[in-house]
Amino acid sequence: MSVEQVVKQHEKLVYHIVNRVKLATGVDADDEELIQYGMQGLIEAARRYDPSRGTTFSTFAWYRIQGEIYNGIRAISDEQFRCNLALRAGAAVNEHLENSAERLQQHAQSATLDPIAEMETVLDQVTTINFVALEAIQNTIADDGPSPQEQSERSEMREYLQAALETLDPELRNVVELHHFKNLNYREIGELTGKSKAWICRLYRRALVQIRKRLRALLEAGGGP
Repeated sequence: MSVEQVVKQHEKLVYHIVNRVKLATGVDADDEELIQYGMQGLIEAARRYDPSRGTTFSTFAWYRIQGEIYNGIRAISDEQFRCNLALRAGAAVNEHLENSAERLQQHAQSATLDPIAEMETVLDQVTTINFVALEAIQNTIADDGPSPQEQSERSEMREYLQAALETLDPELRNVVELHHFKNLNYREIGELTGKSKAWICRLYRRALVQIRKRLRALLEAGGGP
């Protein structure tokens, strides 16, 4: 089947994902613009899809389409992207899941890779991504008046996150800060640092593991950083 035929057969998937993203994030953007970005993701997925790896095309294309839609929203309105937690967290999680899925496909036949353990790790990492994204956006937008208890809890969690980030090697910390605080994706970080997208992805995975370990230790200790 040609790329054009695959795209034609799955174009409704783009409309579905655009609706899901808008519903989940409340983003104010023109449907037609987002559909155009989603179609770019669909075309790229059609060109790269390898059926021999045992994954359906819809599954393979999902994250790539969604990633292009998030990139489109950022291109349309950077301010809206920076100030919308659902957008920032969603974009970060989607990129991580896309690369994790590719990693699982590449090692599908490996006897050393446990798919269940790998997915548990990915889910742990997604939780960490959401937490870091929350703290990043609270440093970006003005506070809308939380209660004193909420302020105290946020301040404590921010201290925990800062302590966890400080334990990272400079290279790992730089990747996390560029990704979450500067809103750069893996490709853009790679271009800025002179490294490949795949290498940035590996660094980010290592950083998430270390951040989660440090946060868990701090929370279990129940004391300050």
